[in-house]
Amino acid sequence: MIVVADSSPLIYLAWINQLELLASLYGQIVVPEIVYHEVVTRGKGKQGYEQLKAATWMTIKQHTDKNRFLSLSLDLDIGESEAIAISLELNAALLIIDEARGRAKAKELGIPVIGTLGILLEAKAKGLIFSVKEQVEILLEQTTFRVSQPVIDTVLLLANEENNT
Repeated sequence: MIVVADSSPLIYLAWINQLELLASLYGQIVVPEIVYHEVVTRGKGKQGYEQLKAATWMTIKQHTDKNRFLSLSLDLDIGESEAIAISLELNAALLIIDEARGRAKAKELGIPVIGTLGILLEAKAKGLIFSVKEQVEILLEQTTFRVSQPVIDTVLLLANEENNT
């Protein structure tokens, strides 16, 4: 199964020390060259940098269809554009992406998507983490991750965890 990842989920999972969930859930992850540059080269010294740099299960790839990439980059940032372009080129089974516009474009193009919260739900379902709520609280308290309360409530309901906050 080919899985491609955009930057935000990589950064947030690294920030909360859960980056290895990706390897546990999917094995090898394809990371667009632009995304790798964003999270490792430009992210040097930032929270999560060491985990990202050490992740041997990431395969770095550059898009090959320049026109598709340029077309996508008219509406999206370059990391999202390359992640979607590579997902299409490789016929990826899944794109890991958080940003709403990028998710919408990927879905429009027929690419299945999952975000940081979906990764946490899947990890709990497979017994890799004990509590989605705990991880969401860490995300909200210690990172720049933002999500609406209705989405949090839905995620916690899907995780069979009560939201008492």
